[in-house]
Amino acid sequence: MAIYLIKINVALMLLYGFYRLTVSRDTFFGLRRLTLWLIYAVALMVPALNLEYWVRDTPTMVSMANVYADTFYPVVVVKAQASGITWMDMLLGIYGVGVAVLSLRLVWQLFSILRLVVISRKQEVEGITVHLLKGEGSPFSFFRWVFMYPSTLEGKQLHEVMVHECTHVSGLHSLDTLFSELFSIVCWFNPFAWLMKQEVRMNLEYLADESVLSDGNARKSYQYHLLGLAYRQPKDSAQIANNFNLLPLKKRIKMMNKRRTSEIGKAKYLLFAPLAGALLMVSNIESVAREIGEQIPEVAEVQQKAEQALNTDVAVANPMAKEAIEVMNPAESEEMDAEKAAEAELSKAEEAKTEEADKVAEVKAEAKAEAAKAEEAKAAEAAKAAEEAKAEEAKAVEQAKQNAEVKVKNKAQADTTKKKKSWDCIPETMPYFPGGRELLLKYLAVNIKYPASAVKAKKQGRVIVTFIVQKDGSVTHAKIAKSIDPELDAEALRVVRGMPKWIPGTQLGKPVNVKYTLPVKFSLQKDATPGKKK
Repeated sequence: MAIYLIKINVALMLLYGFYRLTVSRDTFFGLRRLTLWLIYAVALMVPALNLEYWVRDTPTMVSMANVYADTFYPVVVVKAQASGITWMDMLLGIYGVGVAVLSLRLVWQLFSILRLVVISRKQEVEGITVHLLKGEGSPFSFFRWVFMYPSTLEGKQLHEVMVHECTHVSGLHSLDTLFSELFSIVCWFNPFAWLMKQEVRMNLEYLADESVLSDGNARKSYQYHLLGLAYRQPKDSAQIANNFNLLPLKKRIKMMNKRRTSEIGKAKYLLFAPLAGALLMVSNIESVAREIGEQIPEVAEVQQKAEQALNTDVAVANPMAKEAIEVMNPAESEEMDAEKAAEAELSKAEEAKTEEADKVAEVKAEAKAEAAKAEEAKAAEAAKAAEEAKAEEAKAVEQAKQNAEVKVKNKAQADTTKKKKSWDCIPETMPYFPGGRELLLKYLAVNIKYPASAVKAKKQGRVIVTFIVQKDGSVTHAKIAKSIDPELDAEALRVVRGMPKWIPGTQLGKPVNVKYTLPVKFSLQKDATPGKKK
Protein backbone atom coordinates (compact mmCIF):
# COMPACT_ATOMS: atom_id res chain seq x y z
CA MET A 1 0.00 0.00 0.00
CA ALA A 2 2.81 2.39 0.93
CA ILE A 3 4.61 1.74 -2.38
CA TYR A 4 1.36 2.34 -4.30
CA LEU A 5 0.78 5.63 -2.46
CA ILE A 6 4.35 6.81 -3.11
CA LYS A 7 4.04 6.04 -6.83
CA ILE A 8 0.75 7.98 -7.03
CA ASN A 9 2.28 11.07 -5.45
CA VAL A 10 5.44 10.96 -7.57
CA ALA A 11 3.32 10.68 -10.74
CA LEU A 12 1.11 13.56 -9.56
CA MET A 13 4.10 15.84 -8.94
CA LEU A 14 5.57 15.21 -12.39
CA LEU A 15 2.26 15.57 -14.23
CA TYR A 16 1.26 18.73 -12.36
CA GLY A 17 4.68 20.30 -12.98
CA PHE A 18 4.37 19.54 -16.70
CA TYR A 19 0.84 20.99 -16.70
CA ARG A 20 2.02 24.24 -15.13
CA LEU A 21 4.91 24.58 -17.58
CA THR A 22 2.91 23.90 -20.76
CA VAL A 23 -0.84 24.62 -20.66
CA SER A 24 -1.70 26.48 -17.43
CA ARG A 25 -1.94 29.85 -19.27
CA ASP A 26 -4.12 28.66 -22.16
CA THR A 27 -7.71 29.76 -22.65
CA PHE A 28 -8.94 26.27 -23.63
CA PHE A 29 -10.75 25.89 -20.32
CA GLY A 30 -12.80 22.85 -21.35
CA LEU A 31 -9.67 21.05 -22.59
CA ARG A 32 -7.83 22.05 -19.42
CA ARG A 33 -10.62 20.54 -17.33
CA LEU A 34 -10.29 17.26 -19.22
CA THR A 35 -6.50 17.35 -18.78
CA LEU A 36 -6.81 17.81 -15.00
CA TRP A 37 -9.12 14.79 -14.84
CA LEU A 38 -6.61 12.77 -16.89
CA ILE A 39 -3.78 13.77 -14.53
CA TYR A 40 -5.73 12.28 -11.63
CA ALA A 41 -6.57 9.17 -13.67
CA VAL A 42 -2.98 8.58 -14.84
CA ALA A 43 -1.59 9.10 -11.33
CA LEU A 44 -4.00 6.45 -10.00
CA MET A 45 -3.50 3.97 -12.87
CA VAL A 46 0.28 4.10 -13.36
CA PRO A 47 1.09 1.97 -10.29
CA ALA A 48 -1.66 -0.54 -11.16
CA LEU A 49 -1.07 -1.17 -14.89
CA ASN A 50 1.12 -4.22 -15.53
CA LEU A 51 3.61 -4.27 -18.42
CA GLU A 52 6.17 -6.58 -16.80
CA TYR A 53 6.28 -8.93 -19.80
CA TRP A 54 7.47 -6.07 -22.03
CA VAL A 55 10.11 -4.96 -19.51
CA ARG A 56 11.51 -8.52 -19.26
CA ASP A 57 11.86 -8.75 -23.04
CA THR A 58 13.88 -5.51 -23.23
CA PRO A 59 17.58 -5.92 -22.30
CA THR A 60 17.93 -2.27 -21.30
CA MET A 61 14.97 -2.47 -18.95
CA VAL A 62 16.30 -5.69 -17.42
CA SER A 63 19.65 -3.99 -16.76
CA MET A 64 17.90 -1.07 -15.03
CA ALA A 65 15.88 -3.54 -12.96
CA ASN A 66 19.13 -5.28 -11.92
CA VAL A 67 20.54 -2.00 -10.62
CA TYR A 68 17.29 -1.24 -8.76
CA ALA A 69 17.23 -4.73 -7.19
CA ASP A 70 20.85 -4.50 -6.02
CA THR A 71 20.15 -1.14 -4.37
CA PHE A 72 16.62 -1.27 -2.96
CA TYR A 73 15.33 -4.87 -2.86
CA PRO A 74 14.21 -5.65 0.68
CA VAL A 75 15.10 -8.85 2.54
CA VAL A 76 12.92 -10.39 5.24
CA VAL A 77 14.85 -10.40 8.53
CA VAL A 78 13.64 -12.33 11.57
CA LYS A 79 15.19 -11.28 14.88
CA ALA A 80 15.47 -13.40 18.02
CA GLN A 81 13.59 -10.75 20.01
CA ALA A 82 10.12 -9.40 19.41
CA SER A 83 10.23 -6.01 17.75
CA GLY A 84 8.46 -2.97 19.17
CA ILE A 85 7.01 0.05 17.44
CA THR A 86 9.08 0.97 14.39
CA TRP A 87 9.46 4.30 12.63
CA MET A 88 7.28 2.96 9.80
CA ASP A 89 4.46 2.29 12.27
CA MET A 90 4.81 5.85 13.56
CA LEU A 91 4.63 7.32 10.05
CA LEU A 92 1.56 5.24 9.23
CA GLY A 93 -0.06 6.41 12.47
CA ILE A 94 0.59 10.07 11.65
CA TYR A 95 -0.75 9.55 8.12
CA GLY A 96 -3.90 7.91 9.47
CA VAL A 97 -4.52 10.77 11.91
CA GLY A 98 -4.18 13.32 9.09
CA VAL A 99 -6.65 11.44 6.89
CA ALA A 100 -9.11 11.10 9.75
CA VAL A 101 -9.01 14.81 10.67
CA LEU A 102 -9.45 15.99 7.08
CA SER A 103 -12.24 13.46 6.49
CA LEU A 104 -14.13 14.78 9.50
CA ARG A 105 -13.65 18.30 8.14
CA LEU A 106 -15.16 17.28 4.79
CA VAL A 107 -18.09 15.54 6.49
CA TRP A 108 -18.79 18.71 8.49
CA GLN A 109 -18.77 20.82 5.31
CA LEU A 110 -21.22 18.45 3.61
CA PHE A 111 -23.43 18.48 6.70
CA SER A 112 -23.42 22.30 6.70
CA ILE A 113 -24.62 22.43 3.09
CA LEU A 114 -27.36 19.85 3.72
CA ARG A 115 -28.44 21.82 6.77
CA LEU A 116 -28.76 24.97 4.62
CA VAL A 117 -30.87 23.04 2.11
CA VAL A 118 -33.25 21.96 4.86
CA ILE A 119 -33.61 25.20 6.87
CA SER A 120 -33.43 27.84 4.10
CA ARG A 121 -36.45 29.30 2.29
CA LYS A 122 -36.87 28.72 -1.45
CA GLN A 123 -37.62 31.19 -4.21
CA GLU A 124 -37.96 31.07 -7.99
CA VAL A 125 -35.38 33.25 -9.78
CA GLU A 126 -35.42 33.28 -13.59
CA GLY A 127 -37.14 29.91 -13.56
CA ILE A 128 -34.57 28.35 -11.21
CA THR A 129 -35.25 27.35 -7.59
CA VAL A 130 -32.71 28.99 -5.28
CA HIS A 131 -32.17 28.70 -1.53
CA LEU A 132 -32.15 32.04 0.26
CA LEU A 133 -29.24 32.92 2.53
CA LYS A 134 -29.74 34.80 5.80
CA GLY A 135 -28.50 38.34 5.33
CA GLU A 136 -25.99 39.38 2.73
CA GLY A 137 -23.62 36.80 1.34
CA SER A 138 -21.85 35.80 -1.82
CA PRO A 139 -23.80 33.39 -4.05
CA PHE A 140 -22.55 29.82 -4.32
CA SER A 141 -23.72 26.43 -5.61
CA PHE A 142 -23.23 22.74 -4.87
CA PHE A 143 -24.42 20.22 -7.46
CA ARG A 144 -28.05 21.23 -8.25
CA TRP A 145 -28.50 23.59 -5.26
CA VAL A 146 -27.98 27.34 -5.72
CA PHE A 147 -27.67 29.64 -2.68
CA MET A 148 -28.01 33.45 -2.82
CA TYR A 149 -29.76 36.53 -1.46
CA PRO A 150 -31.58 38.10 -4.50
CA SER A 151 -32.62 41.31 -2.76
CA THR A 152 -28.99 42.48 -2.59
CA LEU A 153 -28.57 42.23 -6.37
CA GLU A 154 -29.81 44.47 -9.17
CA GLY A 155 -31.52 43.10 -12.24
CA LYS A 156 -28.47 42.85 -14.48
CA GLN A 157 -26.23 41.64 -11.69
CA LEU A 158 -28.81 39.01 -10.73
CA HIS A 159 -28.82 37.71 -14.31
CA GLU A 160 -25.00 37.47 -14.33
CA VAL A 161 -25.02 35.53 -11.05
CA MET A 162 -27.68 33.13 -12.33
CA VAL A 163 -25.75 32.44 -15.55
CA HIS A 164 -22.56 31.91 -13.54
CA GLU A 165 -24.09 29.49 -11.03
CA CYS A 166 -26.20 27.65 -13.60
CA THR A 167 -22.98 26.94 -15.51
CA HIS A 168 -21.61 25.26 -12.39
CA VAL A 169 -24.81 23.25 -11.95
CA SER A 170 -25.24 22.11 -15.56
CA GLY A 171 -21.55 21.28 -15.95
CA LEU A 172 -21.46 19.19 -12.73
CA HIS A 173 -18.53 21.27 -11.55
CA SER A 174 -19.14 20.17 -7.96
CA LEU A 175 -18.04 16.67 -8.99
CA ASP A 176 -14.60 18.04 -9.89
CA THR A 177 -14.43 19.97 -6.62
CA LEU A 178 -15.46 16.98 -4.48
CA PHE A 179 -13.02 14.57 -6.17
CA SER A 180 -10.09 16.97 -5.82
CA GLU A 181 -11.00 17.36 -2.15
CA LEU A 182 -11.00 13.59 -1.61
CA PHE A 183 -7.69 13.21 -3.42
CA SER A 184 -6.07 15.92 -1.30
CA ILE A 185 -7.28 14.12 1.83
CA VAL A 186 -5.69 10.81 0.80
CA CYS A 187 -2.47 12.60 -0.22
CA TRP A 188 -2.58 15.35 2.40
CA PHE A 189 1.19 15.20 2.97
CA ASN A 190 1.89 16.12 -0.67
CA PRO A 191 1.70 19.89 -1.34
CA PHE A 192 1.15 19.19 -5.04
CA ALA A 193 -2.20 17.56 -4.23
CA TRP A 194 -3.39 20.85 -2.69
CA LEU A 195 -2.03 22.82 -5.65
CA MET A 196 -4.00 20.52 -7.97
CA LYS A 197 -7.18 21.16 -5.98
CA GLN A 198 -6.63 24.91 -6.27
CA GLU A 199 -6.01 24.61 -10.02
CA VAL A 200 -9.23 22.59 -10.49
CA ARG A 201 -11.35 25.15 -8.63
CA MET A 202 -9.81 28.10 -10.45
CA ASN A 203 -10.37 26.53 -13.88
CA LEU A 204 -14.04 25.94 -13.02
CA GLU A 205 -14.39 29.65 -12.28
CA TYR A 206 -12.76 30.42 -15.63
CA LEU A 207 -15.40 28.26 -17.33
CA ALA A 208 -18.26 30.01 -15.51
CA ASP A 209 -16.85 33.48 -16.24
CA GLU A 210 -16.53 32.57 -19.92
CA SER A 211 -20.20 31.52 -19.98
CA VAL A 212 -21.25 34.86 -18.49
CA LEU A 213 -19.31 36.80 -21.15
CA SER A 214 -20.57 34.54 -23.94
CA ASP A 215 -24.16 35.30 -22.82
CA GLY A 216 -23.69 38.89 -24.00
CA ASN A 217 -22.83 40.58 -20.72
CA ALA A 218 -20.33 43.44 -20.80
CA ARG A 219 -16.84 42.45 -19.62
CA LYS A 220 -16.15 45.64 -17.64
CA SER A 221 -19.49 45.75 -15.81
CA TYR A 222 -19.15 42.06 -14.90
CA GLN A 223 -15.65 42.65 -13.52
CA TYR A 224 -16.88 45.59 -11.43
CA HIS A 225 -19.67 43.36 -10.18
CA LEU A 226 -17.09 40.77 -9.04
CA LEU A 227 -15.10 43.44 -7.24
CA GLY A 228 -18.22 44.65 -5.49
CA LEU A 229 -18.93 41.17 -4.13
CA ALA A 230 -15.31 40.41 -3.26
CA TYR A 231 -15.78 40.87 0.47
CA ARG A 232 -19.20 39.26 0.81
CA GLN A 233 -17.94 35.83 1.75
CA PRO A 234 -20.88 33.66 2.89
CA LYS A 235 -20.78 32.68 6.50
CA ASP A 236 -22.86 29.55 6.01
CA SER A 237 -21.18 28.20 2.88
CA ALA A 238 -18.59 25.42 2.83
CA GLN A 239 -15.24 25.50 1.10
CA ILE A 240 -16.22 22.67 -1.23
CA ALA A 241 -18.94 24.80 -2.82
CA ASN A 242 -18.48 26.85 -6.01
CA ASN A 243 -18.39 30.46 -4.82
CA PHE A 244 -19.33 33.29 -7.15
CA ASN A 245 -16.57 35.57 -5.87
CA LEU A 246 -13.91 32.94 -5.34
CA LEU A 247 -10.55 34.57 -4.73
CA PRO A 248 -8.11 35.43 -6.13
CA LEU A 249 -10.16 37.70 -8.34
CA LYS A 250 -7.01 39.11 -9.91
CA LYS A 251 -6.36 35.88 -11.81
CA ARG A 252 -9.98 35.69 -13.00
CA ILE A 253 -9.98 39.27 -14.26
CA LYS A 254 -6.62 38.83 -16.00
CA MET A 255 -7.86 35.65 -17.68
CA MET A 256 -11.04 37.43 -18.91
CA ASN A 257 -8.91 40.17 -20.47
CA LYS A 258 -6.39 37.71 -21.92
CA ARG A 259 -6.19 37.21 -25.66
CA ARG A 260 -7.63 33.89 -26.81
CA THR A 261 -5.00 31.17 -27.38
CA SER A 262 -4.44 30.06 -30.98
CA GLU A 263 -5.99 26.74 -31.98
CA ILE A 264 -2.56 25.35 -32.80
CA GLY A 265 -1.79 25.53 -29.10
CA LYS A 266 -3.97 22.46 -28.58
CA ALA A 267 -1.10 20.33 -29.94
CA LYS A 268 0.76 20.85 -26.64
CA TYR A 269 -1.74 18.63 -24.86
CA LEU A 270 -0.48 15.63 -26.86
CA LEU A 271 2.85 15.86 -24.99
CA PHE A 272 1.19 14.32 -21.94
CA ALA A 273 1.08 10.92 -23.70
CA PRO A 274 4.87 10.22 -23.72
CA LEU A 275 5.15 11.46 -20.13
CA ALA A 276 2.44 9.04 -19.01
CA GLY A 277 4.21 6.24 -20.93
CA ALA A 278 7.52 6.99 -19.21
CA LEU A 279 5.85 6.90 -15.79
CA LEU A 280 4.25 3.57 -16.66
CA MET A 281 7.62 2.11 -17.71
CA VAL A 282 9.41 3.24 -14.55
CA SER A 283 6.61 1.87 -12.37
CA ASN A 284 6.89 -1.60 -13.93
CA ILE A 285 10.68 -1.71 -13.50
CA GLU A 286 10.14 -1.94 -9.74
CA SER A 287 7.95 -5.03 -10.16
CA VAL A 288 10.56 -6.79 -12.30
CA ALA A 289 13.28 -5.83 -9.83
CA ARG A 290 11.32 -7.66 -7.14
CA GLU A 291 11.85 -10.96 -8.98
CA ILE A 292 15.47 -10.20 -9.81
CA GLY A 293 16.05 -9.48 -6.15
CA GLU A 294 15.40 -13.15 -5.45
CA GLN A 295 18.77 -13.86 -7.08
CA ILE A 296 20.58 -11.57 -4.64
CA PRO A 297 20.89 -14.26 -1.91
CA GLU A 298 23.02 -16.31 -4.31
CA VAL A 299 25.45 -13.41 -4.66
CA ALA A 300 25.52 -13.02 -0.90
CA GLU A 301 26.31 -16.72 -0.56
CA VAL A 302 29.27 -16.38 -2.91
CA GLN A 303 30.50 -13.37 -0.93
CA GLN A 304 30.22 -15.40 2.27
CA LYS A 305 32.28 -18.20 0.75
CA ALA A 306 34.91 -15.71 -0.37
CA GLU A 307 35.11 -14.28 3.14
CA GLN A 308 35.52 -17.79 4.55
CA ALA A 309 38.34 -18.44 2.09
CA LEU A 310 40.00 -15.19 3.17
CA ASN A 311 39.72 -16.14 6.83
CA THR A 312 41.18 -19.57 6.07
CA ASP A 313 44.17 -18.01 4.35
CA VAL A 314 44.83 -15.73 7.28
CA ALA A 315 44.46 -18.62 9.75
CA VAL A 316 47.04 -20.60 7.78
CA ALA A 317 49.42 -17.64 7.75
CA ASN A 318 49.28 -17.05 11.50
CA PRO A 319 50.43 -20.55 12.53
CA MET A 320 53.40 -20.13 10.18
CA ALA A 321 54.41 -17.00 12.02
CA LYS A 322 53.92 -18.80 15.33
CA GLU A 323 56.18 -21.66 14.20
CA ALA A 324 58.85 -19.14 13.27
CA ILE A 325 58.74 -17.74 16.80
CA GLU A 326 58.83 -21.22 18.31
CA VAL A 327 61.95 -22.03 16.28
CA MET A 328 63.70 -19.18 18.03
CA ASN A 329 62.78 -20.37 21.53
CA PRO A 330 65.51 -23.05 21.74
CA ALA A 331 68.08 -20.36 20.94
CA GLU A 332 66.77 -18.27 23.78
CA SER A 333 66.97 -21.33 26.04
CA GLU A 334 70.60 -21.89 25.06
CA GLU A 335 71.33 -18.25 25.79
CA MET A 336 69.88 -18.66 29.24
CA ASP A 337 72.09 -21.74 29.80
CA ALA A 338 75.09 -19.77 28.59
CA GLU A 339 74.17 -17.04 31.01
CA LYS A 340 74.03 -19.48 33.89
CA ALA A 341 77.37 -20.94 32.86
CA ALA A 342 78.80 -17.45 32.63
CA GLU A 343 77.59 -16.72 36.14
CA ALA A 344 79.30 -19.88 37.39
CA GLU A 345 82.47 -18.83 35.72
CA LEU A 346 82.17 -15.35 37.20
CA SER A 347 81.97 -16.86 40.63
CA LYS A 348 85.33 -18.41 39.99
CA ALA A 349 86.83 -15.42 38.20
CA GLU A 350 85.42 -12.03 39.08
CA GLU A 351 87.75 -10.34 36.57
CA ALA A 352 85.87 -11.89 33.56
CA LYS A 353 82.34 -10.95 34.80
CA THR A 354 81.87 -7.81 32.72
CA GLU A 355 83.19 -9.41 29.51
CA GLU A 356 80.96 -12.48 29.78
CA ALA A 357 77.86 -10.37 30.53
CA ASP A 358 78.42 -8.33 27.37
CA LYS A 359 78.64 -11.50 25.29
CA VAL A 360 75.36 -12.79 26.70
CA ALA A 361 73.56 -9.51 25.95
CA GLU A 362 74.90 -9.53 22.40
CA VAL A 363 73.66 -13.08 21.80
CA LYS A 364 70.18 -12.11 23.10
CA ALA A 365 69.98 -9.10 20.82
CA GLU A 366 70.93 -11.18 17.79
CA ALA A 367 68.32 -13.83 18.63
CA LYS A 368 65.56 -11.23 19.04
CA ALA A 369 66.54 -9.56 15.75
CA GLU A 370 66.28 -12.89 13.92
CA ALA A 371 62.85 -13.53 15.46
CA ALA A 372 61.61 -10.07 14.40
CA LYS A 373 62.78 -10.68 10.84
CA ALA A 374 60.94 -14.00 10.74
CA GLU A 375 57.70 -12.37 12.00
CA GLU A 376 57.96 -9.60 9.42
CA ALA A 377 58.44 -12.12 6.60
CA LYS A 378 55.47 -14.22 7.65
CA ALA A 379 53.27 -11.13 8.09
CA ALA A 380 54.14 -10.08 4.52
CA GLU A 381 53.12 -13.54 3.31
CA ALA A 382 49.81 -13.26 5.21
CA ALA A 383 49.09 -9.84 3.68
CA LYS A 384 49.84 -11.22 0.22
CA ALA A 385 47.44 -14.12 0.86
CA ALA A 386 44.76 -11.67 1.99
CA GLU A 387 45.13 -9.61 -1.19
CA GLU A 388 44.80 -12.74 -3.30
CA ALA A 389 41.66 -13.71 -1.36
CA LYS A 390 40.14 -10.27 -1.97
CA ALA A 391 40.83 -10.61 -5.69
CA GLU A 392 39.13 -14.02 -5.71
CA GLU A 393 36.17 -12.51 -3.80
CA ALA A 394 35.76 -9.76 -6.39
CA LYS A 395 35.87 -12.33 -9.18
CA ALA A 396 33.30 -14.48 -7.38
CA VAL A 397 30.91 -11.55 -6.86
CA GLU A 398 31.19 -10.46 -10.47
CA GLN A 399 30.58 -14.02 -11.65
CA ALA A 400 27.54 -14.27 -9.37
CA LYS A 401 26.06 -11.06 -10.83
CA GLN A 402 26.61 -12.38 -14.36
CA ASN A 403 24.93 -15.64 -13.37
CA ALA A 404 21.96 -13.69 -11.97
CA GLU A 405 21.57 -11.77 -15.26
CA VAL A 406 21.80 -15.02 -17.21
CA LYS A 407 19.10 -16.55 -15.01
CA VAL A 408 16.78 -13.59 -15.65
CA LYS A 409 17.30 -13.87 -19.42
CA ASN A 410 16.78 -17.65 -19.28
CA LYS A 411 13.58 -17.11 -17.31
CA ALA A 412 12.24 -14.77 -20.03
CA GLN A 413 13.20 -17.24 -22.78
CA ALA A 414 11.55 -20.10 -20.93
CA ASP A 415 8.10 -18.64 -21.80
CA THR A 416 8.39 -20.20 -25.27
CA THR A 417 9.55 -23.65 -24.05
CA LYS A 418 6.90 -26.36 -24.33
CA LYS A 419 8.44 -28.60 -21.69
CA LYS A 420 8.16 -25.93 -18.99
CA LYS A 421 6.08 -26.69 -15.89
CA SER A 422 2.85 -24.81 -15.44
CA TRP A 423 4.11 -22.99 -12.35
CA ASP A 424 7.39 -21.92 -14.00
CA CYS A 425 5.69 -19.46 -16.39
CA ILE A 426 6.09 -15.71 -16.05
CA PRO A 427 2.54 -14.46 -15.49
CA GLU A 428 1.22 -11.10 -16.51
CA THR A 429 0.42 -10.45 -12.86
CA MET A 430 2.54 -11.94 -10.06
CA PRO A 431 0.80 -13.44 -7.01
CA TYR A 432 0.92 -11.38 -3.85
CA PHE A 433 0.12 -11.71 -0.18
CA PRO A 434 -3.27 -10.22 0.84
CA GLY A 435 -2.58 -6.59 1.67
CA GLY A 436 0.77 -6.50 -0.17
CA ARG A 437 4.41 -7.05 0.78
CA GLU A 438 4.19 -4.93 3.96
CA LEU A 439 1.59 -7.25 5.50
CA LEU A 440 3.66 -10.25 4.37
CA LEU A 441 6.63 -8.89 6.31
CA LYS A 442 4.46 -8.30 9.38
CA TYR A 443 3.00 -11.81 9.11
CA LEU A 444 6.46 -13.38 9.06
CA ALA A 445 7.79 -11.18 11.88
CA VAL A 446 4.81 -12.06 14.14
CA ASN A 447 4.53 -15.79 13.42
CA ILE A 448 8.17 -16.93 13.11
CA LYS A 449 9.58 -18.00 16.50
CA TYR A 450 13.33 -18.26 16.82
CA PRO A 451 14.11 -21.79 18.16
CA ALA A 452 15.64 -21.59 21.64
CA SER A 453 18.30 -24.16 20.84
CA ALA A 454 19.32 -22.20 17.73
CA VAL A 455 19.62 -19.02 19.82
CA LYS A 456 21.73 -20.86 22.41
CA ALA A 457 23.97 -22.30 19.68
CA LYS A 458 24.16 -18.84 18.04
CA LYS A 459 22.95 -20.21 14.70
CA GLN A 460 21.85 -17.61 12.15
CA GLY A 461 21.72 -17.01 8.42
CA ARG A 462 19.36 -16.88 5.43
CA VAL A 463 16.83 -19.60 4.61
CA ILE A 464 15.48 -19.59 1.03
CA VAL A 465 11.99 -21.11 0.78
CA THR A 466 10.28 -21.91 -2.52
CA PHE A 467 6.60 -22.68 -2.88
CA ILE A 468 3.80 -22.68 -5.46
CA VAL A 469 0.85 -20.28 -5.31
CA GLN A 470 -2.02 -22.29 -6.80
CA LYS A 471 -4.87 -20.93 -8.92
CA ASP A 472 -7.07 -20.71 -5.82
CA GLY A 473 -4.37 -18.82 -3.88
CA SER A 474 -3.34 -21.73 -1.65
CA VAL A 475 0.35 -22.25 -0.85
CA THR A 476 1.70 -25.74 -1.68
CA HIS A 477 4.97 -27.60 -2.39
CA ALA A 478 6.94 -25.57 0.15
CA LYS A 479 10.61 -26.61 0.01
CA ILE A 480 13.97 -25.40 1.28
CA ALA A 481 16.07 -24.07 -1.57
CA LYS A 482 18.93 -23.04 0.74
CA SER A 483 19.43 -24.55 4.18
CA ILE A 484 21.42 -23.21 7.15
CA ASP A 485 20.16 -25.35 10.07
CA PRO A 486 17.46 -28.08 10.41
CA GLU A 487 15.61 -26.22 13.18
CA LEU A 488 15.62 -22.88 11.37
CA ASP A 489 14.61 -24.64 8.11
CA ALA A 490 11.71 -26.36 9.87
CA GLU A 491 10.51 -23.07 11.43
CA ALA A 492 10.57 -21.26 8.07
CA LEU A 493 8.62 -24.14 6.41
CA ARG A 494 6.06 -24.20 9.26
CA VAL A 495 5.19 -20.54 8.90
CA VAL A 496 5.13 -20.61 5.08
CA ARG A 497 2.84 -23.66 5.02
CA GLY A 498 0.52 -21.92 7.49
CA MET A 499 0.10 -18.80 5.30
CA PRO A 500 -3.41 -17.71 4.34
CA LYS A 501 -4.46 -17.85 0.72
CA TRP A 502 -2.62 -15.44 -1.62
CA ILE A 503 -4.01 -13.41 -4.48
CA PRO A 504 -3.08 -15.74 -7.39
CA GLY A 505 -1.09 -14.66 -10.44
CA THR A 506 -2.89 -14.28 -13.77
CA GLN A 507 -2.10 -15.02 -17.41
CA LEU A 508 -4.42 -13.74 -20.14
CA GLY A 509 -6.89 -12.76 -17.45
CA LYS A 510 -7.04 -16.26 -15.89
CA PRO A 511 -5.42 -17.45 -12.62
CA VAL A 512 -2.37 -19.71 -13.01
CA ASN A 513 0.01 -21.64 -10.75
CA VAL A 514 3.16 -19.60 -10.03
CA LYS A 515 6.39 -20.63 -8.28
CA TYR A 516 7.50 -18.06 -5.67
CA THR A 517 10.81 -17.70 -3.83
CA LEU A 518 10.97 -16.08 -0.39
CA PRO A 519 14.26 -15.30 1.43
CA VAL A 520 14.01 -15.36 5.26
CA LYS A 521 16.99 -14.17 7.30
CA PHE A 522 17.42 -15.32 10.88
CA SER A 523 19.62 -12.84 12.72
CA LEU A 524 20.70 -12.82 16.36
CA GLN A 525 20.97 -9.54 18.20
CA LYS A 526 23.60 -8.92 20.87
CA ASP A 527 22.90 -10.49 24.30
CA ALA A 528 20.14 -12.61 22.81
CA THR A 529 19.05 -15.42 25.16
CA PRO A 530 16.30 -18.03 24.63
CA GLY A 531 12.92 -16.84 25.86
CA LYS A 532 14.20 -13.34 26.70
CA LYS A 533 12.63 -10.36 25.01
CA LYS A 534 14.02 -6.84 25.02
